[in-house]
Amino acid sequence: MVLEYLEGGDLFDFLKERSFTTTNALKVQIMEGVSQAVKYLHSLGIIHRDIKLENIMMTTKSDTS
Repeated sequence: MVLEYLEGGDLFDFLKERSFTTTNALKVQIMEGVSQAVKYLHSLGIIHRDIKLENIMMTTKSDTS
């Protein structure tokens, strides 16, 4: 298995570095991305079965997109 390097790490660590506080705009942005990804997987007939903070990878450590 090969994974590309993602600077941001997982969502749990991303939030932990911020004491689990972020802006509402960032929360919405993250959830929109997760929702779109899950919708795409479902359109292919794929069910994830283990969606949790540790399994959501962030592309950047920045609070902005």
